[in-house]
Amino acid sequence: KAAKGGPRKSFCDATTGKCRTEGSRKNAQKKMITASSLMKKKVVHIHLNTDLRQVWSYLFKKNIHALPVVDSQNKLLGIISEEALLEKIYPSYKDFFEDLELKDNAFLEERLKGMKFKRARDVMSKLVFTTSPEDSLFKTLSRMVMLHIRQLPVVDKKRRVIGMISKGDIFSYFYSSFVGT
Repeated sequence: KAAKGGPRKSFCDATTGKCRTEGSRKNAQKKMITASSLMKKKVVHIHLNTDLRQVWSYLFKKNIHALPVVDSQNKLLGIISEEALLEKIYPSYKDFFEDLELKDNAFLEERLKGMKFKRARDVMSKLVFTTSPEDSLFKTLSRMVMLHIRQLPVVDKKRRVIGMISKGDIFSYFYSSFVGT
């Protein structure tokens, strides 16, 4: 038992996301972990007119997997992910079956060159799955797992981006809870 005024240990239930401190016994004292408690608050975002070279640069140099596209009030308009960009240069079924001899990178390089002058608005996905700051860790992770996505923008009631949360953020939380570091 911790001495009065001394450090107290926290224990978290990974299945419910609820935490308690050493010595607390009542469920009322448990704190639910929410998206806002794990989200990254400094979000790299882009605007509709951001050119695609800058988009690729942000994704690569900042080692992030998706960029929210926002307006001047930070309201979410769309999202661009690494996976979506790669899908844009990959052959469609039609392209693939028209030329079954696609055996090298020439096709991909041509598609990439064709994207040179595009803007974020041309390639963003307008269907964006989000989470709210009050959503539980379980709800947030469930959404990512069920939708096969790596991260979610965290938006307020006016759909303004206030953070990003990733599977990596959640994994780190569970790791530190499980291993105790």
